Amino acid sequence: MELKNETSIMKSVVVLLAAGCLCAGCSTKEHLDARGVIRLGVENATRASINNVSDLATHAGDKVGIIGMETDSQTPAAGVWNGALIMDNVQTSGIDADGTIHWAGTYYYPMEADHFVKFCAYHPYAASGTSGDSFVAMPTAGQAPVLHFVLDGQEDVMYAGPVVGSSKVAPDKLTFKHVLTQLTFELEDPDGEFTGATLEGITFQDVNTRSSMDIETGALGAWSEPKSVDMPGIASVPFAAKDAKQPIDGEIMLQPGLPEFLITVRTSVGTFTDVKITPTQNSDGSAAATFGAEQSYRISLRFAKKTLISLGATVQPWQFGGTGSGVIE
Repeated sequence: MELKNETSIMKSVVVLLAAGCLCAGCSTKEHLDARGVIRLGVENATRASINNVSDLATHAGDKVGIIGMETDSQTPAAGVWNGALIMDNVQTSGIDADGTIHWAGTYYYPMEADHFVKFCAYHPYAASGTSGDSFVAMPTAGQAPVLHFVLDGQEDVMYAGPVVGSSKVAPDKLTFKHVLTQLTFELEDPDGEFTGATLEGITFQDVNTRSSMDIETGALGAWSEPKSVDMPGIASVPFAAKDAKQPIDGEIMLQPGLPEFLITVRTSVGTFTDVKITPTQNSDGSAAATFGAEQSYRISLRFAKKTLISLGATVQPWQFGGTGSGVIE
């Protein structure tokens, strides 16, 4: 999806998802429909590597997990997970370009008219478990399923749900929401001092990489394991002409809610450490104290006289936007 401007709100993307592996033929389809075959839909696949239907098909076709729990209410209380799991952390097997989703097997709604299924979905898929770098702790009576994950800066983390359906009532479309903050970069050399030089790398210093996410609400748990994380995709990016802006391909997704990030900038003529990036203003003009979830920031690296880099951040929004700034001495 093309961004019209840096502060525009991302338009909704409707993605029709249907259960895969159904046999061909009208009589078979009618028979399965009569038994209450589960079908789901998803909308608002917003800004990130997963930005629209094509991105879902390309990047997340086999990386979405779906959990469906039987319930006797069409409006079940949040956090109540005491029913049978109809879809027990089912991994998708592929998503077509038109948004149709596939998974192994066929799943059915309960036959009772007053029984429903509450669905939640998440990305990236992880197997059920109790330990490791990436796993889903399955629900208990008082706790929704929880995704435990380790960030590498390249993987988006999203959740969708809950929606409720039955053999008689179709569920609403799932709405995926991002829980991380995203940053992209561009180079500026207003004095022409870096002509012929290249950007060799950007490293985020001591960023937390381990956390967890409630799959029903998207609430994040405690963060830990600070590490240095490299901005992906940078390999000798040449500086643009004087006063021109040179976009850097790729993006990085990190812990939201922080007032600043420290980065190291490596160029062919020198390395700049402890560069502080801070947010300053949201797209609506209000002051920004932290880098927000679901927001994408364009960080402009401004080099001057080979001794100073001043940084400004504008926004390529997922759903919201803001600005920020920073200075390298």
